[in-house]
Amino acid sequence: MTQDEWAPQKSSNSEIIVGEELSIFSIEELEERLTKINQEIIRVKTAMKAKRSQADVAQGLFKSDT
Repeated sequence: MTQDEWAPQKSSNSEIIVGEELSIFSIEELEERLTKINQEIIRVKTAMKAKRSQADVAQGLFKSDT
C-alpha cells in the first residue's frame, strides 16, 4: 500500500461523518461543514417541535374533562 492509501480520506462534499479526522480539511471546508451542521440542528429541532405539537394534540384528544 502507498502512503496515500493510509492517509485519512475526506468524505464527499454532501456527507458529514461524526468523528471524522478534521485535520485534512481547510478552514473554508470546516466553515462549510459547520454551516451544514448548524442547518441540520435547526432542521432536527423543527422536526422535534412538530412532533411534540402532534403529541400534545393527541394527548388532548384522550384527556377526560372529569
